[in-house]
Amino acid sequence: MVNAKHSSSPMASGTSLSKEDSSLFDNPHLYRSTVGALQYATLTRPDISFAVNRVSQYMQQPSINHWAAVKRILRYLSGTIHHGLHFTSATNLQLHAYCDADWAGCPDDRRSTTGFCIFLGNNLVSWSAKKQPTVSRSSTEAEYRSLAITCAELLWLNYLLTELHVQLQAPPTIWCDNIGATFLASNPMFHARTKHIEIDYHFVRERIVNQELQVRFLCTNDQLADILTKPLPNPRFTNLRHKLSVALAPSACGGGYSLFSLEVMKASLAKVLVLLYPLAGRCAVGQDGRREINCNAEGCLFVVARSDLRSDSITFEPSSELRKLFIPADYPGSESVLVMVQVTYLKCGGVVLGSANNHVLVDGSSFTYFIQTWAKIARGDVANIIPPNFNHNLIRARSPPTPSISFKHPEYTTKPLPAAIPKSGVTTKFKLSRDQIHFLKGQSGGRTMSTRISSFSTIAALVWKCYCISKGFFVSTQTRLMLTADIRRRLCPPLPKTYVGNAVVRKFATSEVSQITSNPVHVVAEVVQAAIDGMTDEFVRSFIDYLEMMQGKSLCPALELAESDLRIASISGLPIYEADFGWGAPQKATWAEATGNKVVYVMDEPGKNAGWQVFVILDADTMPQFVKAFYEELASCPITSHL
Repeated sequence: MVNAKHSSSPMASGTSLSKEDSSLFDNPHLYRSTVGALQYATLTRPDISFAVNRVSQYMQQPSINHWAAVKRILRYLSGTIHHGLHFTSATNLQLHAYCDADWAGCPDDRRSTTGFCIFLGNNLVSWSAKKQPTVSRSSTEAEYRSLAITCAELLWLNYLLTELHVQLQAPPTIWCDNIGATFLASNPMFHARTKHIEIDYHFVRERIVNQELQVRFLCTNDQLADILTKPLPNPRFTNLRHKLSVALAPSACGGGYSLFSLEVMKASLAKVLVLLYPLAGRCAVGQDGRREINCNAEGCLFVVARSDLRSDSITFEPSSELRKLFIPADYPGSESVLVMVQVTYLKCGGVVLGSANNHVLVDGSSFTYFIQTWAKIARGDVANIIPPNFNHNLIRARSPPTPSISFKHPEYTTKPLPAAIPKSGVTTKFKLSRDQIHFLKGQSGGRTMSTRISSFSTIAALVWKCYCISKGFFVSTQTRLMLTADIRRRLCPPLPKTYVGNAVVRKFATSEVSQITSNPVHVVAEVVQAAIDGMTDEFVRSFIDYLEMMQGKSLCPALELAESDLRIASISGLPIYEADFGWGAPQKATWAEATGNKVVYVMDEPGKNAGWQVFVILDADTMPQFVKAFYEELASCPITSHL
C-alpha cells in the first residue's frame, strides 16, 4: 500500500456494505489485524471514525468488498499521513456538541448509526460513530437516541471539568438537525406519542429542565456530525474535516513549530496568481491618462515577519498599529503593486496572515474569491475551484455614454479636495445581536414591518440616527448617508459570481435631520433601503456612463463629506471566516485599519448566527454623545449590546 494511489476520502459516497455482498476474503486474520490497528488511528483522526466503525462490523466473516473498503481507508491515510487534530489556546470554555443519526442505514439489520462530536471552545475533545443497539421506528426516534447518547457524554465531560475546577461560562449546547427531536426535547406534549423511547426522553428532558444543557436546531448543511454517520461526497467531506480541525501536522518554522506551512502558502500563492494572472501585474497610467493593469507577471509582494507578541496581547480591531504590525509597509513603487501579503509568526506559535490589495482591480468580493481560491489550492481542494471571469466589458460604458437625466450622481465631484486633510477620529467598537436587529426592524413588540428591510439597512439607520442626535443639528438640516454596494447582482443580466474586478458603486441616502431623529429606527431604515433598492440596472449604467463622460475632468469621490453627512461600508455576508488553508478556519478576521472620520465599518461576528461588529469613527468630542444615543436606542431591545 506504500505506493498505492491516494484516496480523497476514507469511504466513497453511496457505499453500502452488507454481510453477503461478495465472496469471503481469504485472509480474515489480515483483515482483523488491519482493522484493529485502524481503530487506534481513530484516537486522533475523527475523519475516519465512521469508515472504521463500518468495516469493524464484519470481523467475523469479512468479504472481498469489505477488504476493498479497508484498503481505501489505508489509501486515504497514506495521502493524509501528516494530518492530525489541531488544538489552540482560547479563553472560550463553552462546551457544545453536534449530534446526528443515519436512520436505518445498515442494510443487514436496519439499525441506525449515531454520530456526535463535542467541542470545548474551538477544540474537538470527544467524538463517536457507533451503531445504535436497537432498531428505531422513525428518524425522530433515531435522532433522539443520538441526542440522549450525546447528552450523557456532555454531562460526563461537564463533571470532569468541574472536578478540575474549570468553570463553564454557560450550560452546554447540543446542536441537532432534526426538528422533531428538538421539539421533543423541549415540549412535554409530545411525550404520549413516544413512550417507546420513554427512558431517553426523561433523561434528556430532566437535564433541560434543570438547565444543565440546552438543545438547539441547526440546518443539515451546518451539521458537523454528518461526517460521523455516513459516507459523504468529497467536497462536503473535506469541508467538514477541516471544521473538525483535522489539519496538517506541525512543521518546523523559525525555531518553533506551527501548523502554518510557509512552503505550502508560497507554492499555492504562486499557483493562484497564475489563475488570477492580472493580480500578478502592475497598475499603470495609460497614454489616455486612465489607470490600467499591465499584466507583466511581476508577481506580488510576499513578506515573512516574526513578532515577540502573543495573540492574547494583541487587540485585533482596526487601527494604525494593527496595520503596521501585519501589513507590508509601503515602499517606493508599492502603489503599483496589486497584492501585498505578510505572514507574521507570533511568539505563542500563532500566525497572522495580512493582505493589502489595490482597489483598482479588487473589491471585497474579488478579494474574498482570491483568498478562498488560494485556500482551496493550499489544502488540495482544486476540484471545487470555479474559474474567474475577467470580462470587464460587462460593465463598460455605453457608446456614446448616455447618463440618465433622472440621476445627478453627487457621489463624485470635480471640486478640488481641501488642502488640509481632516484629522482622523477615534474608533469605538459596538456589537449587535440578531435579536436586537430583528427588534429594531419593527418585527417585535407588536409591530409589523416589511421583511424586505435588510439587516444592513437597519444597522445603517441606527448609526445614522445616533450620529444626527449626537451632533445636535438643526431639524431642517439636510443630512446624507453615503452607501457602497456591490453591483454584481444588480445588473441585468447579473455579473458572474466569480467576476474579478471592482464592482462597487456609491449612492447617497438623503433626508432632513428631523425625519431621522424623530422617527424610530425601522422608519429610518426605509429611507436607507429605498436608496439601496434604487441602485438598479438603469442607475448603475447611468453611473458608469457619467464617470466616462467626466473622464479627464479631475473627478473624484466625494469622500470629504459635509458635517451632517456620514459614510458607511460593509463586508457583512462575505465568508471571511472560512479561509481554511488546511489547518483550520481563522480564529479572527478583521479590517487592518479603519481610517478617516465620520466613517462606519460593518462586518460579521465570527460564529454561526452571530451578530455584527460595528466600528464607528468620529471626532473625540462627538463620540461620547454618540455612545449615549446608541445605548438609549437599544434600551428597549431584549438583549443589551456592549462595547
